[in-house]
Amino acid sequence: LHTFFATIPDGVFFSGSFDPYSPLLIYRDIASTIISLVGAAIYVKAITHSNKIGKIESRDSRKLIHTFSAPIFILLWPMFSNAYGARVFASIIPLLNVLRLFLAGTSGSKQWMRSESELAGAISRSGDAKEALGGPFIYVLILLFSTLFFWTDSYIGVVS
Repeated sequence: LHTFFATIPDGVFFSGSFDPYSPLLIYRDIASTIISLVGAAIYVKAITHSNKIGKIESRDSRKLIHTFSAPIFILLWPMFSNAYGARVFASIIPLLNVLRLFLAGTSGSKQWMRSESELAGAISRSGDAKEALGGPFIYVLILLFSTLFFWTDSYIGVVS
């Protein structure tokens, strides 16, 4: 067992700094999380709204969201601190997207879930909201687990 753990690249399980998580670092990670959430919300809303008003087709909106969401998120990782807890703050973004996709795929026609149904319409091939629980849901789950377990210290995490 010892040889197994000796062969794992640095950063796979024990990455980040183990220095004290100072209030300044916590504030930095909170601010980075808020900036990332607002940026992600604006990006997705701009695409879903463009799809809703007919400026772009559902096929194109799906591709734009899928192609650029994770790379943009990863480009924002340097805003977060090097503290171990930064990965927890950063994982809030994909966690909330998992929840949004779940609500989009299960909400049906509930009036209060209108923005989530817009999301489902923008990322589905056929317009069926249940498609949000397929590929897009798995994609965001992988991003969530990669952020939590691999973070910035591991090329495995950045590539996945």
